[in-house]
Amino acid sequence: VMPYILEALDRAGAAFHIEPRYPFWDKRLVEFCLALPGEQKIRHGWTRMVMRRALGGTLPPEVQWRGGKSNLGYNFDRSLLAFEQSRMEEVIVRDPTSIEEYVDVNALREAHRRFVSQRLSNEGDVHAIWNAVTLSLWLQRTKLGVR
Repeated sequence: VMPYILEALDRAGAAFHIEPRYPFWDKRLVEFCLALPGEQKIRHGWTRMVMRRALGGTLPPEVQWRGGKSNLGYNFDRSLLAFEQSRMEEVIVRDPTSIEEYVDVNALREAHRRFVSQRLSNEGDVHAIWNAVTLSLWLQRTKLGVR
């Protein structure tokens, strides 16, 4: 998945004339991290121990020792509804022929109905919808020979 994500991020950056950087994918850093013993990676339930220790005195302690990241799911859901509603309708409701051999269209339509009505929708519904629309777009581009 990572090569695809990095490729997508590169394309998105290029669209806005931004050159993305991936400092955590530096070969030397990856090799260093892979060579670390386990207790240097996770200690007393804390992940990323080497980085947390290295950034002591540089980061405020509340950032250095925070336990997790924000949940961006709400913004993703809202943006999907606001900007991709017509694409979801096209792929899932009006013409699912490009994906019907890969997904259970009836279950996908139920997930879509729950998501759009915002009743009893869950993270699994959103992922199923996103994956189906992405698959449809990929299949369309592949069939057209677009890269």
